[in-house]
Amino acid sequence: MSLSQQPDGFARALTKFKKGLDPSLAQQFSICTLEDVRILAGKIQLEQGPQGKLRHLQWLEPFIEAMTQLGTVIEVFTNASEFICFIWGPIKFLLALAKTHLDSLNKLLEAYGKIASSISGLERYKEAFQSHPPLAKVLEDYYSDILNFHERAFEVFRRPSMLLQSHFPFMKPTQL
Repeated sequence: MSLSQQPDGFARALTKFKKGLDPSLAQQFSICTLEDVRILAGKIQLEQGPQGKLRHLQWLEPFIEAMTQLGTVIEVFTNASEFICFIWGPIKFLLALAKTHLDSLNKLLEAYGKIASSISGLERYKEAFQSHPPLAKVLEDYYSDILNFHERAFEVFRRPSMLLQSHFPFMKPTQL
């Protein structure tokens, strides 16, 4: 099913999100999977765990579960894989950026934990979404909010600062 045949709200949110991305980053996101996120999270855990630096990576798991459930419920209305990869991609990207600065990583993980707690348990309502197609608007709003959160998180990491410039001297604000 092509993106143009998808429910308007999901496609609109994704199109808006992609407009703010560098095309190469959008391409990377379009092929990102949950497994890619888990592999990176595992690497971060291996790097930082033994040093006693890792405090909040467990907050990522509820978010991953909530996003998995969102994808499962979205499938009622559309091909979720075309949309959910643009959740996994930004997660992986932001984790990779934040992993070198524990305060940033912990704040990101804390935000993911809060988002997860506010939308957990979506899978319980899959039948309700199937029986009442107008409820797709709720899912569209959740999806759009997640993409908006990632846009705002990108803005934080775009800000020129000594921290980012020292850790990522090759990055320019326009590369996101």
